[in-house]
Amino acid sequence: MVALGKKLSKSERRQVLGAVRKLAVSLETPGEVAIRQVWEVRMPLMDLRGYLLSLAYTSQSHNYTFAIRVAVDLGIFHKLVAKQGAPISAAELAEECKAEELLIGTR
Repeated sequence: MVALGKKLSKSERRQVLGAVRKLAVSLETPGEVAIRQVWEVRMPLMDLRGYLLSLAYTSQSHNYTFAIRVAVDLGIFHKLVAKQGAPISAAELAEECKAEELLIGTR
C-alpha cells in the first residue's frame, strides 16, 4: 500500500486502518451502529455452514434490521439506558415512547 508517495509498513498500515475505522464509526448514526453490530456478530461465524444458514435467515435478518430501525426511531434504546437497568414493562415503555404496546412487546 502506498500513501503520500511512501510505501507503508505493516504497522503503519494497521495504524492508518485503525484511524480510518474510528473516523467511520464516529460518523455513524445510532441506527447504523445497531445494524452494523448485528452483522458483526454474524460475520465471524460465516463458514460454509454459516453461509448456508444465513441464506435461510435472510428474510429474518431484514425483520431484525427493521425492528432495530423502529426501536432507534422511537428512542427505545435511550429510554432503556436512562432506566440504568431498572425494570420497565412494555406498557410503560410504549407510553414513554408514544408507541403502541403491541409494537414494543409481545403477549
